[in-house]
Amino acid sequence: MLNKANHVKKGTFIRSPFIPIPKEVEYVQNQSYLAGLFGHGRPLNAIEINHIYFNLIQNQLGRSLLIGYSQVAKNEKVRDYFIRGRNIADKHVEIFGSLLSKEYLPSASAWDTLPTESTVAPFSDKLMLFHAATLNSAGIAHYGRSLGQSPRTDLGEIYIRLTEFCKRWNRYFDTKWLVGTAATSS
Repeated sequence: MLNKANHVKKGTFIRSPFIPIPKEVEYVQNQSYLAGLFGHGRPLNAIEINHIYFNLIQNQLGRSLLIGYSQVAKNEKVRDYFIRGRNIADKHVEIFGSLLSKEYLPSASAWDTLPTESTVAPFSDKLMLFHAATLNSAGIAHYGRSLGQSPRTDLGEIYIRLTEFCKRWNRYFDTKWLVGTAATSS
């Protein structure tokens, strides 16, 4: 909170995107409301902006977490997994930032200054791996929700592509490290 207050005082805090409240209700007149895959579609609506910004913030947080985890992981394979995840999060932050930028909306302030130079692990590699995999799964769920609530077809294509990157990253690591979840007997 103090860090945000300092940024606000200095004028360096980037607030979330803001759009003016419409003066009247606008009804969808035709299928072009869904367009966007070919050519430039309609401007982003408030729900789409909200999802893009939320996913941007989530990926910035994940990137910062994976930077920290990669610094302290003892196992080289685990460290490589975190670095690969960080690179994926970087790409997702870039994509979401460019979507906002195309609409002349602000992106979020970078969180890269949060990790320290520490090399002392606060958790075991297995716990950090579980945490990273759980956050990745939550990210996939957020992309699914965003896909379902974004009528523009180009956004749907982006969410599907980014979900595939996340799924591949989850499968990247040797699963013998992960503890299975309780399931029914077959």
